[in-house]
Amino acid sequence: MIPRLVIISALVGFTGCASQRGGVTEAFPPASHAWPWVRSTPVWSGSPKQAAAALGDEARKITQLAPQRIWLARYAHDNDPQQSLTVRAYGFDSEERADDALANLRSGEDPPFEIADGGWWTQDGVLFRWKRFVFDIFGNDPAGLATPEQAGFLSAFFEQRLNDTDPDAPK
Repeated sequence: MIPRLVIISALVGFTGCASQRGGVTEAFPPASHAWPWVRSTPVWSGSPKQAAAALGDEARKITQLAPQRIWLARYAHDNDPQQSLTVRAYGFDSEERADDALANLRSGEDPPFEIADGGWWTQDGVLFRWKRFVFDIFGNDPAGLATPEQAGFLSAFFEQRLNDTDPDAPK
């Protein structure tokens, strides 16, 4: 699995996904900058209460983690738009709260994923922390194109863009 991560990092570095220093919204790769994953929705941001409908069955669990803000977006596969990856980012008031949330969101059996300030492979994607934020990237069809490995691929674009992001910007 390590060679995949090296290849992902090299591809992201080669494609030059740089952004201006802005808020978390700027970390979401626009349009086709994470090809073959194309952002198919604008990045939505709001309070946990506002996000409840979009979070579905997980709304209660997420709300109990007490994020201050939530960001949501969907990426469709260029060749098969029915295949998609969902990205959720949760903003907390401290890195410690983000660590607690990460521990509550992951299963104890998830293998580690080397990214940002620590991450984990999940059954359908990846979960990781960057500063006071937790990112959850997962697919709608792990048997198709939207696999955990593809979520890991997309996360590499986020990691590079996060390095150019101000974690305290209000966006």
